[in-house]
Amino acid sequence: MMRRDPRPGSTEARLGAAALVAAALLALAGCSGGQPIPAQDVVAHYDEVAADAAAAGAAGGREFELQATTRTVAERDGDCLYRAGDWTSSVPFDGSASDEGAWDEYVAPYEDVLREHGFGGFGPVARRGALHYAEARDEHGAIFTIDAQGRFSISDARVETDRCTPEALGLA
Repeated sequence: MMRRDPRPGSTEARLGAAALVAAALLALAGCSGGQPIPAQDVVAHYDEVAADAAAAGAAGGREFELQATTRTVAERDGDCLYRAGDWTSSVPFDGSASDEGAWDEYVAPYEDVLREHGFGGFGPVARRGALHYAEARDEHGAIFTIDAQGRFSISDARVETDRCTPEALGLA
């Protein structure tokens, strides 16, 4: 019969800790949608996020402009999701798209601003076709995306509302 050794530092203790971490990560992955934000707060909250992100970009010479037609409210899989919009800049990313260090510098001005508004750090650089981008998520499921063309967007914020309409969010 094999004797169990739960002392700190033992193989069994390390495996147990690893199993707990894996279970916690699986539980968090199942909750990636986040807690909904009240309908009366959502527009003002993400307008503030966008204004602060634009100000952070302006410090580096990037001026952003909201593309007004990109604001949407839609129901998907039983959730009401708000897209705060897309902001464009005439100053694209000026590093090598495959250089992680250059991307770290590119997203650095936005990280502190996003953390102040409840976002986590940026994930690894990803690619959609030829377009490279990085994303950060907040506790409401919103995704802040910044891409190599000098654009950022805020999408997929879960909204707490009985009516998933622009009027319910005060947009109409």
